[in-house]
Amino acid sequence: MKNIRIEIPSLSENIRMIESFIDNAKEKFQLNDDIYGNIMIAVTEAVNNAIKHGNRSDSAKMYCWH
Repeated sequence: MKNIRIEIPSLSENIRMIESFIDNAKEKFQLNDDIYGNIMIAVTEAVNNAIKHGNRSDSAKMYCWH
């Protein structure tokens, strides 16, 4: 399995990039809608919390997901 690393500036609007990545994974791995929905909610909530609470929405800080 290939490792993937995504780095985005810590701004809430950049969560769209993570959502797009998950959308692409749904197609590539043919995820059913229930699994896709659960992954989307869990990951976007985790990223949003990290940006807001961990990095205090400081765009100079990068959020790294891998």
